[in-house]
Amino acid sequence: MTADARDRQTKSTAKTMKNSPLALASDMPRAVVLLSGGLDSTTCAAQAIADGFTITALS
Repeated sequence: MTADARDRQTKSTAKTMKNSPLALASDMPRAVVLLSGGLDSTTCAAQAIADGFTITALS
């Protein structure tokens, strides 16, 4: 891979990561969700994500 191609790939990856949920996670409030595997806890986790929280799931 040439240096120019590597530079383009690095810029493309950085642009993608800038908008990814992982990159934005540090700016988001956090929530712990207890997951039982049922519909209620799954819905709770989905709602927390929709409300802008980064979740940590415990099962």
